[in-house]
Amino acid sequence: MTQKELDKIIEKYLQEKATQEEINHIENLEQFAKNKIKDKVFRSKIEKEEIKDAIFRKVQKNVQQKTNYRAWLRVAASIAILISIGIGYYFNSVNENAIETQTIAYITKETTLGQKSIITLPDGSTVKLNSGSKITFPEKFSDSIRDISLEGEAFFEVVKNEHKPFVITSNKLTTTVLGTTFNVEAYTDKTDVKVTLATGKVSIYAEGEKAILIPSEQIVFNKEDKKIIKKKVDVQRYLEWKDGILRFENATLEKAVDKIEKWYNVTIEFENKNLSKCTFTGVFKNERLQTILEHLVFVKQNVKYEFVSERKIIIRGRCTN
Repeated sequence: MTQKELDKIIEKYLQEKATQEEINHIENLEQFAKNKIKDKVFRSKIEKEEIKDAIFRKVQKNVQQKTNYRAWLRVAASIAILISIGIGYYFNSVNENAIETQTIAYITKETTLGQKSIITLPDGSTVKLNSGSKITFPEKFSDSIRDISLEGEAFFEVVKNEHKPFVITSNKLTTTVLGTTFNVEAYTDKTDVKVTLATGKVSIYAEGEKAILIPSEQIVFNKEDKKIIKKKVDVQRYLEWKDGILRFENATLEKAVDKIEKWYNVTIEFENKNLSKCTFTGVFKNERLQTILEHLVFVKQNVKYEFVSERKIIIRGRCTN
């Protein structure tokens, strides 16, 4: 069966003129879709939801002229599910009795804590991966989309291709671009996901919230309240990490330690929990960990540190901010 033939059946279904055989065919297709939806044929979960929402909005708009609301809602669900798993795979099968899907090989690149990496993607785009991060992408991008997933933080330099969007899924946020440079921070242990744009233009989608970024703008998506906040920022402050720069500006030791732990692959504990609220300022480029710690105890003279093992540090003392 071709897509055109299916369209005719759907039209008859909507007009309540379909034969029982045609109704059975629609239901069989729907069941096929439900069985295949776990195979990850679709490009991304976010895109699937967007398509579903668009279909339901159209159906609900037209239903005002229809008398059988249940029939409309039923077919809307059927169509949404079919489209959401890429029904093109069904119609491009070898025959009606044999369903074949293309097997795509995916590549995963990871950085451990204390490690950074530069990765070249199949289209020539480059990714600078920060420590404790992971990126997954197909061995070869499809003809219509360049899709990747990210956990952690990365800076992207995307080769422009107006016919093939570059789509990044990071936690519950999707970033879509054609060609640009930007930074994504999406650590799984953090409440906020941040996208910071250096050049070009990007589109953001998360939990029904949408935003467009232009250079020097940043969005912060809170995974708990599911809200997007957009603001102007000094972009370089969010890109310095890729050049080996650690910057702390009146940052609490709690936040500073979080970065230091990822940067140097160490564990830092406070003997006195009140120390975590102490503030700290400093800019370091490719410095040794001990240099940063020495700077800390120099500017906070009542604070001391001790290596209790090669990878574990205790911070002791007190400070008055």
